[in-house]
Amino acid sequence: MNNLFILIIFALLSLFFAIASVILGFVCQYKDETKEKSSTYECGVQLFSDARKQYNLRFFNYALFFLMFDVELIFLYPFAMNFSQLKLYAIFECVLFLLLILFTVFYAVKQNILRWK
Repeated sequence: MNNLFILIIFALLSLFFAIASVILGFVCQYKDETKEKSSTYECGVQLFSDARKQYNLRFFNYALFFLMFDVELIFLYPFAMNFSQLKLYAIFECVLFLLLILFTVFYAVKQNILRWK
């Protein structure tokens, strides 16, 4: 019962600290809105265009595929390090994992996700 009481007190103090931080942030903020305060800080270099540019969605697809295959290769590293000590079922599971990766690549090619133009 004592541990539950300590946990409740900790949760209430955490909630109070979070709410107090948000309220103090609004109260203590600098409210003077000037042109210089709203401008982008570029180390004295004059701006020549808008910083908000629209990127093609294909870049996002390439980034997702890069991350996906990068993480999958990280999962294959322990398999490669212990290959001589593995049993047949572990090798079968790794082959199944590689087949899923290949299925993903073939699906992406079939759906023209990786096509540049």
